Amino acid sequence: MRLIGLSQEQVKGKKCYEILKTVDCLTPRCLCAFVMKTGNEVSSETSARIKDGERHFKCFSSPIFDENGKTAGAMELFVDISDLKAAVMRSKQQIQYLKAVPTPVIAIDENFNITYINDFGAKVLGHNVEDVVGRKCYDMFNTEHCRTPKCTSAIAMRTRKVVTSETIARIGGKTFNVRYTAYPLYDEYNRVVGAIEVAMDITRQREMMATIEGIVKSATQVSESVESLSAEILEARGRSVVLATSWHRLWKS
Repeated sequence: MRLIGLSQEQVKGKKCYEILKTVDCLTPRCLCAFVMKTGNEVSSETSARIKDGERHFKCFSSPIFDENGKTAGAMELFVDISDLKAAVMRSKQQIQYLKAVPTPVIAIDENFNITYINDFGAKVLGHNVEDVVGRKCYDMFNTEHCRTPKCTSAIAMRTRKVVTSETIARIGGKTFNVRYTAYPLYDEYNRVVGAIEVAMDITRQREMMATIEGIVKSATQVSESVESLSAEILEARGRSVVLATSWHRLWKS
């Protein structure tokens, strides 16, 4: 009654479709009409435009029989699932976002079985998404941290903290420098049930840093050589001045 904003007295005697106004009312999808016709229980989902906006319901309808066993009406139970539907929609949107992320994203359970991988991650592994789900993450990514105390997913699940680290992965005969972050996953009882990993290939960054470090090292060596040469030139110049002075004195004598 609170949901539709009416009292029991205001509702009694009125048509159900005038009160609830679901999208199934007065259509062949009406559950009450179906159970009264068939005598069978049935359930379905529907939506209704109520005072504070559109609401979504799970409906359960059962026939009511008289003393002679004939159908005399129907009883219908409405469960408001609007918040659940909104949460599911948000989850679907988030999954779409993850699918579009140009970096591997995986979810694992407590036993390191992959329960989700985005399209990009599957492509990096050279497999279809369906081929990867259910496999062990350490068999697929084969990093130097896998199955060691350095595994960030294991640490995240144990400590309930977000963990970031860098490692080397060997996939399809290639070696990658990887920076990855693990987030613990929880169930509705706040129990850790797995982890989500987001990985980034930093191989080119590492290569660029190595190149820059090489250039800096070479420049330092050149600078040191120039400094040493300058010192030698100054020293030689000093010796030349002393020698010239000595010759001048000798000549005058």
